[in-house]
Amino acid sequence: MADTIYGVSQSMQGEFKIRKATAKVLKSMREEKGLRQWQVAQAAGIYQQSYVKYERGLHTPSLHLIFGFAKAFGCSPWEVVKRIENVEFK
Repeated sequence: MADTIYGVSQSMQGEFKIRKATAKVLKSMREEKGLRQWQVAQAAGIYQQSYVKYERGLHTPSLHLIFGFAKAFGCSPWEVVKRIENVEFK
């Protein structure tokens, strides 16, 4: 299987894929809106350093944070989740 990450369980592989997709979506939505990382972080109520970790795929945001990110992007949380769902994993 080409998508296998050796030494990592199937459930953790799924987590890594979701993290990667989330990072891609957060960055693209932020850039589309012409926002800086600190602006998204401020709207979500977190530090910029924390937001950077989500955008780099180092952490998976909670539902609470998805709501904050959506607020910054001027959309519904559903739109953020839908875009994450639609990312193709390669």
